[in-house]
Amino acid sequence: MQLVVNNRTETASSWFDNGFIDEIQKLVAPIGLDVWSAGLIIVGDEEIQTINRQFRSKDYVTDVLSFSHLVLCDIDIATIKKGKGYAADNLFLDQMETQIGEIIIAPEFVSCRCKENDWNISDELAMLVVHGALHLMGWDHEEESQKEKMRQLESELLALTDRSHPLA
Repeated sequence: MQLVVNNRTETASSWFDNGFIDEIQKLVAPIGLDVWSAGLIIVGDEEIQTINRQFRSKDYVTDVLSFSHLVLCDIDIATIKKGKGYAADNLFLDQMETQIGEIIIAPEFVSCRCKENDWNISDELAMLVVHGALHLMGWDHEEESQKEKMRQLESELLALTDRSHPLA
């Protein structure tokens, strides 16, 4: 998977410079199929709160949201099979499309949370991009077993650039 970055903030460029974007590209490359892309939309706190309220009925700022265009598919035309390319299920994307969804991230909110918890912001942002990409592939963390598996996959992907999982 490739990321198509859309920075809608002025402050995010200090975190999402070219070197960091190249690194997160490496982190998400094994996810999905090589021909697929995902939008990485960098927004401010107010915008992510609006999106969270509009689409999830949750009226608060959050760190990352993911919106997948992939659909579950139980027949043999699945574009990607469960377990391949980090897919949680057999997933299908309309052959006319290549963008599998959007990852929306609010780095200002993440930065404040990192300062409060004494976390490394670049590690946290890298993890959140991977986390969002896995959500696009059908992963969830509502149940403890799902949460553990998802965190394991995040750690595996972060290790590709010698990063460790901030929560591990």
